[in-house]
Amino acid sequence: MTNKYPSLCGGGPLNLFLLMDNPFMNMTIPYSRLQKDLKWTCDKVCHENEPILVERRKGENIILISEKDYTSLMETAYLMHSPANAQRLIEALHRARSEQMEFKDTRELKNAIDL
Repeated sequence: MTNKYPSLCGGGPLNLFLLMDNPFMNMTIPYSRLQKDLKWTCDKVCHENEPILVERRKGENIILISEKDYTSLMETAYLMHSPANAQRLIEALHRARSEQMEFKDTRELKNAIDL
């Protein structure tokens, strides 16, 4: 089976923090609670679109994230893999945040971000 998601290592700059409003974990739980409340924890992650940090006594901590959010993260990593594309996307993001940008259609949007 091949991995359909790109690697996060190597390549161009990958600075997801520029794109995220709050990149930090809002919730941390111990592994024992995950075992006890697995369904509740999974539902919370999926319904609230918030990752949860699971702390383990032995071994590395893990992050529990929904498939939808993981796919979105991997897509962002792929788009940011190229330094030229990353720069263009970051500039477009800054323009969008600093200006009131309204578009009639996708063609107008593509022209505004130089695609």
